[in-house]
Amino acid sequence: MLVTVPVYNNHFGYHQINIYEQTEAGEFRRTPRRLMPHMLVNFDCVSESLGEVVAPAYDRRQQDWNSPTVYFYLGRPRSFFRFLRDHALDRQIMVLCTNTMSVKVRKFTIHELRFKRNVATAVKALTARKFIEAIDVFIDPDHAGQPQAGADDDAA
Repeated sequence: MLVTVPVYNNHFGYHQINIYEQTEAGEFRRTPRRLMPHMLVNFDCVSESLGEVVAPAYDRRQQDWNSPTVYFYLGRPRSFFRFLRDHALDRQIMVLCTNTMSVKVRKFTIHELRFKRNVATAVKALTARKFIEAIDVFIDPDHAGQPQAGADDDAA
């Protein structure tokens, strides 16, 4: 399964979220697709770096999942899908950034998109829901390689 990730760029005040796809070699490459261009007017800036995302082929630790690994500064390593899902449910939209302009990327930094002060709570909820739908966070855990809760209970 190829993973798609949202990568934020700020071009002189014009916000963009580009889509990067995971290749068979384990790196990420930029695609011409963009995410939610009409909803970016609700955002002001991004937060400071909150952690890193490493491509599965370049992760030095062996993980239980096949998706990229998130090394969040305030917690344990987690699957990229679980990380985005948990934060999107709290109306926090996490995006990735890269310091390189190269087409292929192996590591990203994690940032939170900050809403403008005058944005209503309903608009924040709608934007978070559209974000989840756009990046397909709610996928089947079997496809993501994540262990299912209670799978060991059925065997006993």
